[in-house]
Amino acid sequence: MQPLGPAWVEVDLDALEENMRRLRRSIPRPTLVMAVVKADGYGHGIREAAKAFLAGGADWLGVADLWEAEQLRRANIDSPLLVFAPAPKLEKFSLSLDVRSTVCDLEAARALASLARRRGKKAKVHMKVDCGMGRLGVLPGQAGDFAGQLLRLEGLELEGIYTHFPQADDASLTRRQLAVFLEVVRSLKARGIEIPLVHAANSTALLRYPPSHLGMVRPGTVLYGQGAPDLAPTWRLKTNVVYARVLPQGHRVGYGGEWKASRPTLAGIVPLGYADGLTLEPLRSPLRQLAGALQGFLGTRPAGWIDGQQAFFLGRTSMNMAAISLPESYEEQTVELAARRTTISRRLPKVYFRNGRPCYAVQDGCRWSIIERDGVYYRLDRLADENSTRHRG
Repeated sequence: MQPLGPAWVEVDLDALEENMRRLRRSIPRPTLVMAVVKADGYGHGIREAAKAFLAGGADWLGVADLWEAEQLRRANIDSPLLVFAPAPKLEKFSLSLDVRSTVCDLEAARALASLARRRGKKAKVHMKVDCGMGRLGVLPGQAGDFAGQLLRLEGLELEGIYTHFPQADDASLTRRQLAVFLEVVRSLKARGIEIPLVHAANSTALLRYPPSHLGMVRPGTVLYGQGAPDLAPTWRLKTNVVYARVLPQGHRVGYGGEWKASRPTLAGIVPLGYADGLTLEPLRSPLRQLAGALQGFLGTRPAGWIDGQQAFFLGRTSMNMAAISLPESYEEQTVELAARRTTISRRLPKVYFRNGRPCYAVQDGCRWSIIERDGVYYRLDRLADENSTRHRG
């Protein structure tokens, strides 16, 4: 029996699946739903998140790059899959994974078409239009000529066209950008170019601006319980305190000594730091240093919860450790820390729950049966990967 480690992530598979199911019910067909599982499934594990969303009714999956797509294909997930980032010089890899590629560059599109043609295939692509995000995509005024050139490339199938909203919580801005995008689509139709799948809505637009739903929506953060009060939380970062003591009044904590105890403070050390994704920026400017001094008197950034009571970070986070305040009633309870899901290191083990009970863990790329004793998880036997069941959206 070997302990998983001093810190771990707990993932509720039922909550992931139910969130997808509720969202799917709220989006009338024929609009499709693409579950976005980039960034390791927003820290939940890309394979597990993808399978849960497909079980909950997702039609498509969206990933950042070909390496994420490969993980899903190796798990025998064969649903339609859109890769958001272009992948020049990797056309062979793209074709082998049977993914939909984002195109916004004619040279890369020609290379993909040429390889597909030589292999007797059709590479399905989605053309991206830049309506204000400023990252990827052809400009609206260039979209007509670009689409026309794509259609002349044997070996390509122009299956979709999409855009991305940079500020979807601004209804006025989103309305204007959607109008620009829809004008592009209308102008293409006027030229006889009909693209089957038109999509634009990310999580925020999906929730706040129904006219953006179009042929497909692309929820990401909302599926993981963020930004929608009727959806369940899906993820918890937990650890145990490895050292605790009372700091005297005036004692400083951390690099730079930016936090100072205004009174005797019960402090604990948790074995997590910025190497694990717990980022806490230093207070460099005089104004921020003043804010830091006030934090020393009033408290500092919320760190999480201990037995339902709020805990706070004390000073800067180190590479592998962080100091937090402890309630006076602290008696070696597990600490639940607040952290951004997408920044959490993949090296942290993940414990997966079904029906409120831990069912297995993933660590070092392997699945393990587990047992919990006194707030510590131990791994038992290595389990076979669940790659035998194929999933199709």
